[in-house]
Amino acid sequence: RVALRHRPLAGQAADWLSRLAAEAYAPGLRLAALAQLARCAPDALPGDVVTMVSGLLRELRTRPGRAGRGGPEVPTGDAASERTPAPTLVGQLRALSAEETSGRTAPWAADLLRTLHVGLDDRVAERTALLADQLRSPDPWQRIDAVRMSSGLIRAWRGAYDELVRLVAGQLTDPEPRLAEAASHVLEELFSLAAPAADALAARVAAEPGAWVRQWASGPPGLGSAVKALARLGDARVLPALATALAQPEVPHDVGFAIRYLGEAAAPLAGTLRRRLGEVGLDEGAYDRAAPLLAGLTALRAGGATPEVLRVLRGAPEYRGEWLRTAALRALDAFGPAAREAVPELRALIRRPGTAATEAAEALWSVEGDAGAVLPVLLEGLGAERVHDCRAAAVALGRLGGEAAVAVPRLRALLAHDELWLRVDAAVALWEISGRTGESVPVLLAAWEQNRHVRVRVAQCLVRMGLPGAGPDAAQVLRAELLSVRRHNAMDGGYGSHDTYEDEKLLALCRRALGVDTGKGTTS
Repeated sequence: RVALRHRPLAGQAADWLSRLAAEAYAPGLRLAALAQLARCAPDALPGDVVTMVSGLLRELRTRPGRAGRGGPEVPTGDAASERTPAPTLVGQLRALSAEETSGRTAPWAADLLRTLHVGLDDRVAERTALLADQLRSPDPWQRIDAVRMSSGLIRAWRGAYDELVRLVAGQLTDPEPRLAEAASHVLEELFSLAAPAADALAARVAAEPGAWVRQWASGPPGLGSAVKALARLGDARVLPALATALAQPEVPHDVGFAIRYLGEAAAPLAGTLRRRLGEVGLDEGAYDRAAPLLAGLTALRAGGATPEVLRVLRGAPEYRGEWLRTAALRALDAFGPAAREAVPELRALIRRPGTAATEAAEALWSVEGDAGAVLPVLLEGLGAERVHDCRAAAVALGRLGGEAAVAVPRLRALLAHDELWLRVDAAVALWEISGRTGESVPVLLAAWEQNRHVRVRVAQCLVRMGLPGAGPDAAQVLRAELLSVRRHNAMDGGYGSHDTYEDEKLLALCRRALGVDTGKGTTS
């Protein structure tokens, strides 16, 4: 702490910690010294720090007794009943903590290893090697710690993780249920990076049909983590699990999103999705029951389900009715010309004020391609009071391309709007309509620097523009992104479930725009 607060003392602290890390001391003290050395003077760490830490962990495992678990003797029998007070909340929490660490030879080692990882920071190769060694440990608790820390490493830093993922996947068959479950949750977050674990995930899914759907005390059911992980790989071996999920009295809320990653491989589920949607009662719970089914049909572009989707669109209740209509309109939009019977309904909807008018215009354009019918609605949407509605209109106008040339002056005016995301959507639409990059690219690149979360949207546009059109500044920005070790959306103290997916998507888009094909990542 002194060294961290008073940087001129870091050198002296590093010398002292380096001496404590020497072989003359006990393994726990040496591990603690290395962890703190990583915090205050990471450059002073020995070159073989991974080998040293791995050796210390092995030494801790082989020491007799339960290191680090001292304390007074606990009374039993009559003495316990006489001397033990009624349990308090704090006492119960301590008991739970003791149960969690029961059997661990050095429960404090995990905290030291986390400190060491924080100190190693962007030294991804060393951190990966250290975690790989922990995942090979015979101690299941060290492996649980390693699985959890692997998640944090992969989520925040870019690197070569195939071997680490295989080792995490190896925990799926461990008899300790907490270890297998932790590994399953980590793989769920990795999306395409979980590819080395595909066979292990498929085996776990096949072996545990009871875990395909998880029921919760409150809230709708959801898919099991192994099922989601396998679906996110686009692996058709997950289809029996999804078919079973669709047969449940209450369909899991995330089944539609799982289908999206499977694409055409999930086509056999279209009939069941259509049937279940036709059975949904159009009462106040309609949105919760219909949304997963609509999401699945949208992903499959199952135009044959147009009658069922129209039933929902027409009968949406007042409660969450706007959400339900939006989901139905997006399905019709995805169906395209196959949803021709929906044209009268869509033409009626575009004449109604509100968000649904823009959604209906998008769907009508996809189904019929009548620019004259949808342009007035979308131009009006550009002047909407809510920024969300303006953005939706701008995106829809971009889809019309040259047919929306009349919107160019209004889109150009939005390039100076206070809302960054609206500026980006307007810039993209302006290029899609006019084909000119001169006004759009500076806005897109400025937004790239101002808000990291907009980078995927910008990169998608740059890919379609091509580097000759986007210019040298765009190429420089894309190359800089590929050189960064830290994920663009990594947050200290928090994360989102799709952070890794979004960052890998960004990397793939940057490579594609620059003409660098590594065969990895996704641009979908």
